Amino acid sequence: MLAERVKPVTHEEYLALEAKYDMKSEYENGVIVAMTGPDFSHVRIATNILMAAQRLLKPGGCSALGSDMRITTPDSKNYLYADCTIYCGDPQLKRIAGLDALENPSVIFEVLSTTTEHRDRGAKWLAYQTIPSLQTYVLISQQAASVEVFSRTSDNGWRYTAYLGIQATEPLGLHSVELPLAELYEGITFPELNPAEEDNHYKS
Repeated sequence: MLAERVKPVTHEEYLALEAKYDMKSEYENGVIVAMTGPDFSHVRIATNILMAAQRLLKPGGCSALGSDMRITTPDSKNYLYADCTIYCGDPQLKRIAGLDALENPSVIFEVLSTTTEHRDRGAKWLAYQTIPSLQTYVLISQQAASVEVFSRTSDNGWRYTAYLGIQATEPLGLHSVELPLAELYEGITFPELNPAEEDNHYKS
């Protein structure tokens, strides 16, 4: 959903602009990053995640939020939108200019696309790592049944695991909750890849 960058502003100025113009953009280290709308597959996968997470998490005291929930980092240098976010216990919110931003996400999901993947793997992922409450970061491909999970370790590092194939399940590290990839990809038709493209996809 990345479109363009504009001149540096403070995070207060960014939030005031969002409130005034009812716009949806991200704030990354002093720079506003404009966003464009995702395609059908992106929206369908994000909706599937939200529905599955709400159903599975309800007994454990955690809740799922959709893509309109702003997330902020402890230094207030980033205000970002994820495709789905899970928080546990009570939400911790920072309110500026009448707008809320979540401070205590436990799990963040990003659905990869050609216009967002480099930020989801780069600048946004670096920002998310500074959030102490974050336990799991999930990247979901639109091209195949492929989910990548980064899990925080006891020494504050990150463990990487890939889950491939529609029969796989993805553990979230929250009350033994696992999300079946079949649910995440319900209603999705994957593009056909030739053998060379398929090999490159799974190596990336």
